Amino acid sequence: MRNLFLAAMLAITGAFSGLALANEQFIDGKNFVSLRNQVATQSADKIEVIEFFWYGCGWCEQLEPAVKSWEKRLADDVNFIRVPAMFGGVWDLHAQMFYALEAVNARADLHDAIFAALHKQNKRLSNLKEITAFVSEHGVDADEFTKAWNSFSVKTNLQKAKRLAISYQIASVPTMAVNGKYSFDISSSGGLVETTQVADFLIQQERN
Repeated sequence: MRNLFLAAMLAITGAFSGLALANEQFIDGKNFVSLRNQVATQSADKIEVIEFFWYGCGWCEQLEPAVKSWEKRLADDVNFIRVPAMFGGVWDLHAQMFYALEAVNARADLHDAIFAALHKQNKRLSNLKEITAFVSEHGVDADEFTKAWNSFSVKTNLQKAKRLAISYQIASVPTMAVNGKYSFDISSSGGLVETTQVADFLIQQERN
């Protein structure tokens, strides 16, 4: 019985030590940066986490499985948002594709397929004709998609995404931002798995 008690105490001590170590690992200015100017979030009632990404980014494609797994276990007080980065050219086209698919309620269904097309099937999706043909192959009505592509709501979302990227001073992807106060990327966090761990650390910091 005494041995069981000691084992339980050691396990508890180890858990707290592990948490302390994790806290020590994630340092402001090293693993993430605190923003000088706080960015407004969509809701004051939730902790907002944004992933700035590009479908053509190899690191974004590699990070996606970890992000999807992490997203499934997020608590109700966290609002996770994907925002396509725009640095001109095909970046902007892919951002428009993202919001047009969102407008026809097909973005979630095609999210993985787009990454696969670009990184495993050697497709470029570098113009509207290619993009429309691709989404049509995956069951999206071409006319509805084209209408959404040219819609005011999609153009508005693109403008919002540009403003957000400027506010967060996004220079590369994938970059994550937490609650308008912090930002970090794969390089600063330490790796693919560590990226979601840094996000969890900052989410908890905001709760505290």
